[in-house]
Amino acid sequence: MSRAPRGHEGRYMALYTMTFSLAHIVSSKTGMEIIEVKGYNFNWLVMGLIAMATVAILVYLHRMVVKENR
Repeated sequence: MSRAPRGHEGRYMALYTMTFSLAHIVSSKTGMEIIEVKGYNFNWLVMGLIAMATVAILVYLHRMVVKENR
């Protein structure tokens, strides 16, 4: 909230909520499609790779924020 421009906090919260909802819709559909075509083991592999990529992105963003606040 503190990163949003003054007076636009609601827009940022709305975008966060819409993104969260979209992730729930897309993730279940994608996971079930992968399971149907390739099976459960492949689904675990794909989701694990996505999780590792997400962690890498979050570490990068954290470093950017720390650098910005110096």
